[in-house]
Amino acid sequence: MTGRFWIMKSTQRNSLISMLIALAPIASAQVSPTETVLYHLGASATDALQPQSTLTRDAGGNFYGVAPAGGAYGKGAVFMVTPSGAYTTLYSFCSISPSCSDGSLPYASLLLDHDGNFWGTTVEGGASYSGTIFKITPSGVLTTVHSFDSTASFPQGGLIFGPDGSLYGTTTEGAPDAIGTIYKITPGGAYTQLFAFKKSRNSMPQGANPLGLVLGPDGNFYGVTEYGGQFGFGVIFRFSPSGVFAVLQSMGTRNRTGAYPLSAPAVGPDGALYGTTNAAGQFNGGTAYRLTTSGVFTVIHNFGSVDGFTPNAGLLLDTDGNFCSTTVQGGSTNRGTVYQMTPAGAVNVIYSFGPSPDGSGPVGGLAKGLDGSFYGTTSIGGLFGNGVIFKLTHP
Repeated sequence: MTGRFWIMKSTQRNSLISMLIALAPIASAQVSPTETVLYHLGASATDALQPQSTLTRDAGGNFYGVAPAGGAYGKGAVFMVTPSGAYTTLYSFCSISPSCSDGSLPYASLLLDHDGNFWGTTVEGGASYSGTIFKITPSGVLTTVHSFDSTASFPQGGLIFGPDGSLYGTTTEGAPDAIGTIYKITPGGAYTQLFAFKKSRNSMPQGANPLGLVLGPDGNFYGVTEYGGQFGFGVIFRFSPSGVFAVLQSMGTRNRTGAYPLSAPAVGPDGALYGTTNAAGQFNGGTAYRLTTSGVFTVIHNFGSVDGFTPNAGLLLDTDGNFCSTTVQGGSTNRGTVYQMTPAGAVNVIYSFGPSPDGSGPVGGLAKGLDGSFYGTTSIGGLFGNGVIFKLTHP
């Protein structure tokens, strides 16, 4: 299995990021809002641990998420938390042992459907131990809708709805010799592979390890790959419903566009696509970019140190037209940040994690509550070292 997980990261990126952090300048700190830890993960033996993705809010204001560790069997879990912090583990993966045919290691965010159920993916487990697509009710009844096999395997990214009502997603491997796939699945479970990323001799011009999709305002799908492209550091691509694939931008270190885009971009208020890269850029801490649907690419922000390092999560478009998200590292104590960013790229750090047990290393992004607060998770830290669920209220 290939692909980048923050807890199980590659040696290559670990070495690069360590070098880049040492070179980073120091930026000025910003005023912090109020953070409330709603729950310290690890308080119970069956808790989900080390969450890596953004929470999903239901119509009633409760939040649902997944984590790749913890649960009753140590292979990850689905959980729910109320705005007041009441936590419930809804489902523990690998409950069907020893095969884990119900899936294991869920990394991507859940998708809420029109019936109030949630859809998600697991990276491993299933009938061929190559990952699954599942549906789960708010009460925790899980159905394995699809098990991946060698033709398309290890779905690290999540799911989105397409214009036809089907769900679309990506896998990081496939066969023969595929280095990722794009697929769709109907709500009834009919699965179709739409595209396979291929090598060309010793290069990967189409990219490798796709990590999710977003539906653009023009009806096309847009996504990123972690690796590959002209410079080897990932690409941003477009994929039409009719199956036409195009690389719009190859990421790199020498051209300072940034390296390793790890989350699908978000659609901005102007119809352009906005996203981040995990490393490189002018200050070696990653970048934020703007990309028009016609392919015009602009770096709008270079992350440094106090303003954050290694952005991993996707961007949330807030009601004021600005974006909000997190960085895994950086901030005043180098334990990660929550930041706001204008479409022009002006970044304001609104919270720096640490050194108190408020969590550190937020890998997932932010969800907006019905009360206007931001809700999220950290992958480590807290009283038990396995992350926290937090609420952030801006004054």
